[in-house]
Amino acid sequence: MADLVAHVIATHHRVLATLDEREPVAVDRESDLVRQWRPATVAITEALGDEVRAAKTMSGMFGEQSFASLVGRLLCSDTLLHTWDLPGPPVRTRVSLSTPSRGPRIPDAAR
Repeated sequence: MADLVAHVIATHHRVLATLDEREPVAVDRESDLVRQWRPATVAITEALGDEVRAAKTMSGMFGEQSFASLVGRLLCSDTLLHTWDLPGPPVRTRVSLSTPSRGPRIPDAAR
């Protein structure tokens, strides 16, 4: 589990380092990873709140895009997917496979 959390923090550091055109901060796998997570996510949030930084064009695995787009396409997905891999209390969900999904309801005013 520690490797997974370190990976998510390191991805935050790499994305921010790309924005700032510097080397990423290394994750200290021997210290408290939860304490390292908070400043990593705060730094990303602050960068997104800065219109100039959020709009900065960057090159990456998805081609040329803004920092905000990279966060939305890579960082949010990476964080969301890996949080599912973390152990936690069971989530009880009632799912019926006998009734097909009709998808989201679109309000009449939006049609």
